[in-house]
Amino acid sequence: METAVLNVTDVFKKQFGLLWIVLEYTGIPTFEKIYQEGCGKTLMKIRQLFFPLFLLCNLFYCWYTTISHGAMSYATFLDTVIPFLTTVLWLVLYLQRNSLKSLLGEIARTTSMVSVSESRYLPFGVNAGLFLIFFSPVFLMLMRVAQRIQIYSIDFFRYLQELIFPSIVTILYTSLCYILLQNLRSCKDIIHTKLDISCSITVRKLKNTFLKIVKGIEAFEDLFSIVAFIIILKNFCVVSFIVMDMINYENWITVLWLEATSYLVFVFLSTGVLTTFASNIPLEMLRIQSTLLDKLSEQSHEDGILNNEKQIIFLLQRDTCVLTAWKLFSFDRGFLLKAVVTVVVHVLAFNQLTSSIKTTGNYTHYNTDIRQ
Repeated sequence: METAVLNVTDVFKKQFGLLWIVLEYTGIPTFEKIYQEGCGKTLMKIRQLFFPLFLLCNLFYCWYTTISHGAMSYATFLDTVIPFLTTVLWLVLYLQRNSLKSLLGEIARTTSMVSVSESRYLPFGVNAGLFLIFFSPVFLMLMRVAQRIQIYSIDFFRYLQELIFPSIVTILYTSLCYILLQNLRSCKDIIHTKLDISCSITVRKLKNTFLKIVKGIEAFEDLFSIVAFIIILKNFCVVSFIVMDMINYENWITVLWLEATSYLVFVFLSTGVLTTFASNIPLEMLRIQSTLLDKLSEQSHEDGILNNEKQIIFLLQRDTCVLTAWKLFSFDRGFLLKAVVTVVVHVLAFNQLTSSIKTTGNYTHYNTDIRQ
């Protein structure tokens, strides 16, 4: 039995490429491992402590540099909040590490029940995404060099703080969404091809399988809802910061457009993929309900509702699982566009309000000077 569980876990882990190894090095344990006493255990502790200490020290360095060199403004506020959100994200995920282990084990077992074969594209996509993440700080610094912008060490360390860990968690979220989505699609195919309402064993088995998948999605939502909120908040704080630069910096096009555009593409790409997979889950559940309705209409009996049909009706009455960001807003197909428009309008309104306050202050000061 233990060997079977290990095999299920190993097969599940292979579908995520190098993601679990990378998460281990960030100090977030995902699967139970047996370490030898002595040197092996000491190295494990050092490895788990290094990354959070780096995040904390880097946060203080970013704060010190931002506060000591920048006047108090909305851009300075964003510059202090963005690196802080990365530290909060790590802390939230670390505090939920045991729940994460349980969730991964449950999804692994459910996946082994319904999936016919391993995904060929997921490991490649995960590894390509990880390569892009670790190369992105260097790439953005090269964009600064290409535009002949003066290079400061704080810029590189800020990119490390803002990009690496949130993007790794984005890949984790998106990959698990993909697996849950594949489980739903496999369940839909099984219902379409094998569901026989007159057979109690088949109906009971399919019902239990579907409910296990749904419970896995609900557990995923409970665990990752606040994580998704922090990621989205961090990404759109970055968008707000760049839009503020576009409005207020006179030479933005000639100096910053290449770096800023690259950063925006990275943010929109990662956010778009995350929200697309998250929004597909309730849509797939609706397709399953549609398939169940078709089967029920095809195989229903005229002499009353059978017990098996009651179980199908019970499945149809369940609410679809909608993934959210901390229950504040739900993910749908148009989420990214609506969020971008909201952020841009917010920044423009804030900038207009600030300009009006400055104009009023200058006018009052001018009138005071005249009276004197």
